[in-house]
Amino acid sequence: MRKNLTVKEKQRKIRAANDKFVKKYKLEKNENVRIGILSENKDIGVMTQIKTGNVAIDVLTGGMIEDQVNVWYGGPGVGKSTQVRNMCAYTQKAYNAFHLYMNQEKTMDRNYWVDAGVDLHMLEVAEFETNEQALDMCNKCATGEKPIDILTIDTLQALSCEGELRKKGSVDKSVGDDTIALNISAAA
Repeated sequence: MRKNLTVKEKQRKIRAANDKFVKKYKLEKNENVRIGILSENKDIGVMTQIKTGNVAIDVLTGGMIEDQVNVWYGGPGVGKSTQVRNMCAYTQKAYNAFHLYMNQEKTMDRNYWVDAGVDLHMLEVAEFETNEQALDMCNKCATGEKPIDILTIDTLQALSCEGELRKKGSVDKSVGDDTIALNISAAA
C-alpha cells in the first residue's frame, strides 16, 4: 500500500493512469466503457429496474435489471414460460416494450399468449435449430441492429451446438459432450 500518498494524490495518479489507458485502447468515444472514481462519476453503478407485473417477483427482486441478462430458472412445469408470457403482456402495456421470444423448446401456444393480453404486433418469435443461430440473433439485438426491448430465450437448455447436431457416428447426444456445455454457459 502506498501509505505515503494522500487521497488527493492517489486520485490524481489514478486519473492520469485512466487517461493513458483510455487513449491506449482508443476508448474515448466508447459509451459502453466507464472507468473512474465513483464519487466523480454519476453514471457508474446506476441500474434501472423494469417491473415484471408479478408483484411477488418485483417485491423480492425489484424487477428485471435493464440492459443486463436476467435469468429465471427452475424445474420443468414451475411456471417460467408462463411468467415470461405474463411479463411480456405487462411490459408491452407499461413500457411499450417490443419483445423477441426465442421459442427453443417449440412449445409456444399462440392462443395462450393472446388470452394473456400479449399484443402480437409487438412480439417477434424465433425458433432456431442451433445455439450459434440463436446467439447470432442475440448479437444483432445487442448491437441495436434489431430494436428489441426485451429478449427471452426459452430455454438455454434447449439450445444445441451445430457441431453436436452434425457430429458423425454419434447416436446419443449429451450436454456433457464436446462444447455444448461451454456454449450454454457462454450464453448465460
